[in-house]
Amino acid sequence: MTEGLRYFTAGQFAKINKKTLHYYDEIGLFSPAYKGDNGYRYYTCQQSFELEFILALREIDMPIAAIAAYQDNPAPDSFLKLSEERIHEIDEKVRRLEGIKALLQRKKEMLILSSKIRDFEMNLVRRSRQGIFLTPFPDDTGGREEKEFDLLLEHIHSVSDLTALKAVTGSYISIQKIRNGEFGTYDGLFSVIDTPICVSDPDFMPGGLYLQGFCIGSWDKIPTLYQKMLSYLQEKGLQADGFAYETGLNEMVAPASNEYVTQILIPCKE
Repeated sequence: MTEGLRYFTAGQFAKINKKTLHYYDEIGLFSPAYKGDNGYRYYTCQQSFELEFILALREIDMPIAAIAAYQDNPAPDSFLKLSEERIHEIDEKVRRLEGIKALLQRKKEMLILSSKIRDFEMNLVRRSRQGIFLTPFPDDTGGREEKEFDLLLEHIHSVSDLTALKAVTGSYISIQKIRNGEFGTYDGLFSVIDTPICVSDPDFMPGGLYLQGFCIGSWDKIPTLYQKMLSYLQEKGLQADGFAYETGLNEMVAPASNEYVTQILIPCKE
């Protein structure tokens, strides 16, 4: 023990759990000035600055290994490098959290909408262009459910890898197939994403006028909804264009089949 210095026990030294101080000592991150014969750990007032620095870094989730590495080389360049790396990690986390917030907000809005609509309700809406990720069905699926299920899993995994999020996912089908009555032969799967994926040729749901239709109940009712939507467009002097996009609005609450709400969006030309 050095004479002339005031010493504090772990309980007196800092307003943190003594177990944390003991753990830091055990791993060599922060050790007491000396240990008494009674087994107590004693710290000096000057050590409080070092501990506050460590606690500040831990408060921003700095890994202990990174703090220990800096302590081995506490130079300005080392701290700048440590700060830059952590700022980049925080920026990535903020982007991820913002994406999760946007997804939850979209899911919330979908669920609220599903509680308000009427069976076979239809209305015209204007939508902005949205980025989407597509997984087309190859011609050899032949409507086979097991093949389409495999593609669904592949699609979900791909979207998660690209966006780090569980995006809103549905099916798309060409207007020509709807006109031909080929309601069970979908063209593929789509997921709405907040920002276009960084690929050379991103896909988009076009902006413009859409006919929005809903049905409540089993998927057996969907062909009827499509037929009603095409008739509605014809009455309004509008023409369906491209693909129809089909999504379950309340699938996140696993409803009974007679409560399932399907939304269909059909882009149309004025």
